Amino acid sequence: DLIRCSSGTTDEDTYLEIRKLLDDLYNHGNLSTLEAIQSGEVTVLQVLASTRKKGILHQVTANLDRPIFPTIQKWIEQSALKDSTQASYSGHLQSFKHVLTSTDTLAALVSRLDDFRKLKLRTKRHQTFNRTKAVVQSFVKSEYGKTSELYLKVQQVPDLKPILRPKKEGLEVEEIVALTDGIPKHVADMIWSMCFTGMRYYEYAEEHETTWEPKTKPASVFITKANPGHGNKGYSRTTLNPFPDELQTPTIGYRQFNRYLKQFQGRVNKSLSSHAFRYTFVHWCDLAGIPVFRTMMYTGHGAT
Repeated sequence: DLIRCSSGTTDEDTYLEIRKLLDDLYNHGNLSTLEAIQSGEVTVLQVLASTRKKGILHQVTANLDRPIFPTIQKWIEQSALKDSTQASYSGHLQSFKHVLTSTDTLAALVSRLDDFRKLKLRTKRHQTFNRTKAVVQSFVKSEYGKTSELYLKVQQVPDLKPILRPKKEGLEVEEIVALTDGIPKHVADMIWSMCFTGMRYYEYAEEHETTWEPKTKPASVFITKANPGHGNKGYSRTTLNPFPDELQTPTIGYRQFNRYLKQFQGRVNKSLSSHAFRYTFVHWCDLAGIPVFRTMMYTGHGAT
């Protein structure tokens, strides 16, 4: 009766339809629309007319007075997304947080997203913006629906065209020989060891809960990652070890190792980092005629 009086309807069928509507709104998690009805922002008959046209998930009111960062973060945490996807979304949201203030509400979401776009355009981090925008779109789509005005406005913020970076090439055998000729033996041993196995530096240095163990039959290395995390950066796997006697454990840290690389990189006329030797391993596998899918397994980019 309270619903009948507040809605203003005297039609029994409409009254029953309204009761079902309110139950459906609650069951589908469309709490913003229920709050708007309760506050008097919209009438229940207006909501009924809107849902008849656009469906139960359509948000009649945007309810844009909530703070941006806590609201989206809470949505991520309460979503049914995989743990790895939640971690990825939270990471992109943290990046977006740099252009937000504590008083920014969802009413300013499109404006702040555009500010973030300009920032990443200036710093040439196009993919960072595109991924963050995808997180924001997912949130708005889930909360307000694809037909909502907010979703359409977010969608209209242009993506940034990905920057095509030059393909990173591995070094030839002759270049590694030239690089390691005459430099301290313990540094040369580390370079050759990474070229032979394709290990990332942190894997080679047994950091981040990673260990490796050489096997002699067949000649290989088994890399163990205790906490895989997300993506392909943590697969335990077996990789090649074509020269078992040459495989040496690292004797210096990352910074000191890179200082040596910077000092001697003029010998190959290339800017070098520890990851260059992982690319070199891939390049040598290609020269050896090893199928790409198997090289991907060796480097942890495919099925183990």
